Amino acid sequence: MIRGRIVVIAQALSPIHHGGGTEGNVNQFRTHQVFHDGEKFPVPFISGNSIKGQSRRASAWFALAALGLDAEGGLSRKEVQLILSGGALTKSGASVRLDKAREAEALFPTLGLHGYSAGNSMQEAQLRVDFLELLCAETAHKYETEVNTYGTDDIRSASEKYASEHLEVYWGTRHEPTRRRSSRTLLTDHERQAVELEISDKKDAKNSDKGDSLQMMYEFECLAPGSFLIGGYTFAHGITAHELQAFRAGLHFASEGRGPNGGLIMRIGGKGSVDYGKCEMHFHGLLAEGIEPMRYIGTDELCPPMGEGDDYDSDLRSYIDYITENADATKAALEALA
Repeated sequence: MIRGRIVVIAQALSPIHHGGGTEGNVNQFRTHQVFHDGEKFPVPFISGNSIKGQSRRASAWFALAALGLDAEGGLSRKEVQLILSGGALTKSGASVRLDKAREAEALFPTLGLHGYSAGNSMQEAQLRVDFLELLCAETAHKYETEVNTYGTDDIRSASEKYASEHLEVYWGTRHEPTRRRSSRTLLTDHERQAVELEISDKKDAKNSDKGDSLQMMYEFECLAPGSFLIGGYTFAHGITAHELQAFRAGLHFASEGRGPNGGLIMRIGGKGSVDYGKCEMHFHGLLAEGIEPMRYIGTDELCPPMGEGDDYDSDLRSYIDYITENADATKAALEALA
């Protein structure tokens, strides 16, 4: 069994938003209270649940692609829920046979790695995920060892600034499509007449020439590009070699390539479809197998190659072969478990 911990240091390459309620018209960034110099301060963070969900989905999609199920489908709704979101407790009286559960976990390693619920049973995840917390003056004392060991001058400089200095308010606009004449042609006669009457009632001399361009503005709080966040993954009870490769496969599937400093480009938080949440992640692992001493594993060794023409290393290639060679048994095991 493989045990240990992987520290993650992420630098924002674009604004990052992670919703945490509203104040006035501003959608605020999610925060929690942290004591610093005897006082409480709100510190932005990305929830561990969000990071774990991303890992689960990416690792699962990689395995589904290896099985050919990403294109051909054929899974039940309960199987999809089990694979992509961890399932749910569905049976009040019947229990899941442990031998069937262990078989499914062995054949589809990401399942046991991230934990799941099936029947009346909940299986604990072997992967523990930290909050991805802003590295700032309020939190620097918590991560002194990590910053001293893996930090750069930019990281140390960012950790001296207060959390409020890392936050900016961004704004966007949302147009009402039926205000446009071309869009109104799609409406029924009754609804088109109602909309045109509404527009004429609200139009005044100032906007009488552009009544079809009315828009709504919205604001949201973001971590500014250049901010650093820190968190990690822990394999608390030990994981199998295949589960480690499932984790690595998820990193590969979720990434968008290499960043300017050699880390993986990934998306966190919300609004990723419009370029928010882009960050460069570096991984610093201390892992051991059995009772062997810990050894350092960095981003390049932990993550699959990303260069053009590069192939997977032998460990990840063996994992892919294992998945494909047991395709029929895996499909049957997932169906029986769900």
